[in-house]
Amino acid sequence: MTVWARSSVTTAEAGTGARNRLRDRYALWFPLLAYALTRALDGVFIVLAGRNQVAMTGVDPNYHLVFPSPADPGYGVVATNWDGQWYRLIAEQGYPLHLPMDAQGHVVMNSWAFYPLSPVTSGLISRVTGLGFTTVAPVLNLILGAIAVLVMYRLLSGTLNRFAASATVLVTCAFMSAPAMQLSYTEGLALLLVCLSLLLLRTRHYGWFAVAALGLSLTRPIALALVPVVAAHWLARRRDPDDDTFPAERRRVALLVPWCVAVTGLWPLIAALATGDLFAYPKTMAAWKVYGQNIPIGSWFGREIRDRGLILGLLLCLVVPALLLFVVRRRPARAWGPEVRTWAWAYPVYLFAVTAPGPSIVRYLLLAFPLMWPVPDAELSPAASRLQRRVVLPAVVVAGLLLQWYWISQYVVIYNQPHRGPFP
Repeated sequence: MTVWARSSVTTAEAGTGARNRLRDRYALWFPLLAYALTRALDGVFIVLAGRNQVAMTGVDPNYHLVFPSPADPGYGVVATNWDGQWYRLIAEQGYPLHLPMDAQGHVVMNSWAFYPLSPVTSGLISRVTGLGFTTVAPVLNLILGAIAVLVMYRLLSGTLNRFAASATVLVTCAFMSAPAMQLSYTEGLALLLVCLSLLLLRTRHYGWFAVAALGLSLTRPIALALVPVVAAHWLARRRDPDDDTFPAERRRVALLVPWCVAVTGLWPLIAALATGDLFAYPKTMAAWKVYGQNIPIGSWFGREIRDRGLILGLLLCLVVPALLLFVVRRRPARAWGPEVRTWAWAYPVYLFAVTAPGPSIVRYLLLAFPLMWPVPDAELSPAASRLQRRVVLPAVVVAGLLLQWYWISQYVVIYNQPHRGPFP
């Protein structure tokens, strides 16, 4: 063999080895690459849109200001707008021991409305490192979001083909409110805990699932939405004739239902004990206009009918649930597995039941990640597969990135005073 031939063989083997390594490590590099590119673009969006932010001096009755800032304050301050102000207050000053009230004796907006795991962690890191909250909180949220997409891909790739799992991760990263994963918010931690809970339940690590559900209950008030997921997991195991271990574990799995219910009430209980007021949490939530003027259960019907008229309002309120039912009941949706498939409908239903209409619903929907790519079809014709890969997925991603600019510039950035635009 000539030197040239030996060199060619060595080069070919090296190229093959590199391709194999990329393929073997796809579950690591693809989610992180998708996340990094979208977050980098959103970082540019936040800096550019943030130049339009006005000076915050506390003159806006529509905005609860704790920490004043100048105009064009930079990335960290813009990323700590809105709820970020509350999280910073919690991180630096903790929770009040007495509910603040107005002159009429009504409880006013206060920190007990916000769950502690994210801001308390950011506050601890800030004190240890000496870095400010406006640096620590967005970076911590960003890192947790990166871990979340890794767990998400592992969760989805356990039952879906590579394209469907990849498309779900990519569209989630490009979703309209995905920039919340680099603000001083809880989206990165919440998404991580949701994906981790579903993965731990599927892999039957029930003790660790209970820990993840506990963490979720101290991050966002959504642990109750895990109850149907646990029930679906229990039923799937019960119906599996080859599952010989289920009879010995069925009670252990069943106990996760009351556990999820119990941890849902943990934060309201802590608020009650700390303040001495049994209804501290619901009174605090009622101080927000969106909850004080709308009873969450059924308020979506009332809002749509009031704003759009009886016929159109009823149609909208019926079409959206029907579309959700169609998506999760399709035969290809079985590819999600019982845990992810149930979360795909249980979480939106939970939002409909307990939230009032408001622009924050766009941010809440980020956790409904299975619906980001609602066609997990395992078998497609070559033409349909090409259409999805070359047309549908790129179009959805581009549309999502354009909506991210709109969400950042119109929702996150405070560009006028008083601010009457939507809020994140």
